[in-house]
Amino acid sequence: GVAGRGGVTRAVMAGGKKGSGSGVGARRASHAGSWYSAAPETLRAAVAGWIANADAADTSGVAEPQQSQAHSHLRALLVPHAGLSYSGATAAHAYKALSPEVLARFDRIIVLGPSHHEYLSNAAFSVSDVLETPLGPMQTDREFVSNEMSAHPHLFTSMSRSTDEAEHSIELQFPFLAHALSSLEPASQAKVVCLMIGNLSESVEKQIGHVAGQWLTDPKNLFVISSDFCHWGERFRYTRGLTDARSEGIELWQWIKHLDHRGLDIIQRKDGDAFRAYLAETKNTICGRFPIGVFLRAIECVGSGNFTVHLKSYAQSSKSLSQRDSSVSYAAAQIFGAPR
Repeated sequence: GVAGRGGVTRAVMAGGKKGSGSGVGARRASHAGSWYSAAPETLRAAVAGWIANADAADTSGVAEPQQSQAHSHLRALLVPHAGLSYSGATAAHAYKALSPEVLARFDRIIVLGPSHHEYLSNAAFSVSDVLETPLGPMQTDREFVSNEMSAHPHLFTSMSRSTDEAEHSIELQFPFLAHALSSLEPASQAKVVCLMIGNLSESVEKQIGHVAGQWLTDPKNLFVISSDFCHWGERFRYTRGLTDARSEGIELWQWIKHLDHRGLDIIQRKDGDAFRAYLAETKNTICGRFPIGVFLRAIECVGSGNFTVHLKSYAQSSKSLSQRDSSVSYAAAQIFGAPR
């Protein structure tokens, strides 16, 4: 990754361990001071400012489905994970939903993020006992993690501490989560579960999605799905669209936006098969495609008609105009479900 817009890096880390695993103590805020401020007051003010600015104005460029009274309970957020100076304003459009009243409903926050450094064909839990952040520590749900790893050893491994701290896609959610949780008394704060999703076959994606569907049936679980969208440019080895944009008489950044919104439309339709087909066709460099895929499968297991996806914001790190340029796209969405 790149400490800024977001990025795709090669698989370089060693694998995690199988079995239930024992806790590894506190996970350091290893990206504080580079991807976001390590100074508590500076970070708190930044997060609060982004949330204050994420007002009712829709910046997604997509018509939003009507909020159904039947789908009134927040169940998940889709958020970016680039350096917060780039993606924080977009992420805030999702995180704004976490009022103290809403947060108090949840016992557990399950964060699904992609793996940027380690190749794995299933998924790996963080087995840290505490998640350190500049805004204070967050508690993890070690009992939940141990139970799930024991029940599904073919699907879930554990991250080594070095792998856990090297991955940014999950940690970049901690400033927003810690800021939101600080509005509640410590005894009332939800515990956090971190699950790094590997490069999944369709079969394993569906299997993990089925397990996540069981978690989704519990109304006290909130999901956070961490993903950036198109990484465009030679540095990302993705330069499609130059000829198409010219022939369509649009700028390259507009072509990228259309490409991303095709994927976002499928996410709003909650269609896991169509999302896989879209990725196979376009090769869009959505780094969180497997966390998104797992969550779409979870929704399908519970019943797609029970959920509504609201796209709240879409942005690009810069407006690419030519082959010399590069950009990363960000999206924020809120997923609501029927109260149980």
